[in-house]
Amino acid sequence: MVRRLLRGVEVNDDTLALDLIEEVGPGGNFIAEEHTMNHFRDMIWRPDLLNRDVYENWKSSGGTTFGERANAKVRDILENHKIKALPAADLERIRTIVEAS
Repeated sequence: MVRRLLRGVEVNDDTLALDLIEEVGPGGNFIAEEHTMNHFRDMIWRPDLLNRDVYENWKSSGGTTFGERANAKVRDILENHKIKALPAADLERIRTIVEAS
């Protein structure tokens, strides 16, 4: 969610949708508008570990607790995460700083 917040909100003619606001008007319904369908996924963040499904669906899909899902996520990261190598220029800069101290 922090990454989403840090990304900020893009403000332009398309994202403001002033023409749509004027068209729909006060008390209107924006949910059914094509503009909303094209943009709503860019503005929301859904956490991977929280299950917001109804109880019956949660139970039939395994009924795992938040702790179990968090544990599995940590294990997956520890087993599969690949660290990207730093660019050579960055490594050289780090060496310079370390040697200077």
